[in-house]
Amino acid sequence: MLVAGIGWSNRAGVIAGFIGAIILGIATSPFVAALFAGALFAPAAWIAHLTNLARPADEIGGPEGELAWYPLSRLFLYICGISAALSSLQILSVGDSQEMRDTYLMLLEEFIAQTPEAETIPLNSMEAAIDQFLAIMPFLLGAFFVLLLFFGWYVSARLADKFRRSKRPRDDLPAHLRMQPIAIPILGAGLVVYFIGGGLSAAGLAITGAFTAGFTLSGLAMLHFATRGKPWRLLLLWFAYVVVFIASMMPLVAFFIAGLFGTTRTTAPTSPNKNDKTT
Repeated sequence: MLVAGIGWSNRAGVIAGFIGAIILGIATSPFVAALFAGALFAPAAWIAHLTNLARPADEIGGPEGELAWYPLSRLFLYICGISAALSSLQILSVGDSQEMRDTYLMLLEEFIAQTPEAETIPLNSMEAAIDQFLAIMPFLLGAFFVLLLFFGWYVSARLADKFRRSKRPRDDLPAHLRMQPIAIPILGAGLVVYFIGGGLSAAGLAITGAFTAGFTLSGLAMLHFATRGKPWRLLLLWFAYVVVFIASMMPLVAFFIAGLFGTTRTTAPTSPNKNDKTT
């Protein structure tokens, strides 16, 4: 759907989403089709629409005859905002976490009954692991939606460019990917809602997860940009991602902090494609 929307038109993207919903409805159920349409297809259509927005650069003080495309940082902010909203709604729609915990425990007991090797693991430790997972699940869900939408957009934009259908020039992600300053108070608001507690606590954690993922990706982009042109770049990037994979938490915290301080990075407002048309 993103490929159709970015490479062809908004109408093509909507048609692709409509066809996808029909296929899902036939293969599963109308409810599942409606769920995917609202949770993935509609956001994808909006992201594709924003990707193709442009206006004459001289309207904002740029060179005459060139186009200023919708800023990548603002597009990224929308991706994080949509992810925060989707994950919050999904968490709130689940309802009682105790019911979810009971479901996981039932599945766990069935797994233990069918797997003799698992009987050596104390049930109490498994229950504690389930409790820990449920506690951080809203955070993980928010981050997951950001990764899903962002990498879906990135791959779709590259495919549209490869097919020579992309109107927007290829974005230089290491140089231009950043969070806008408004994302910092949004992240703070999510944390406040989480620590206040109550029924909206999980939604606050989902918002925090989505924007934390956004700042972390921005920090990773800064690493790619800072090492550009260096002979040891590939080795350092390989080492950084291996450390992230092994140690997970601490390196990601460092990239998150870098992303927090990278909100003021500037981006080029115009594209070199003078013949592209605004859509």
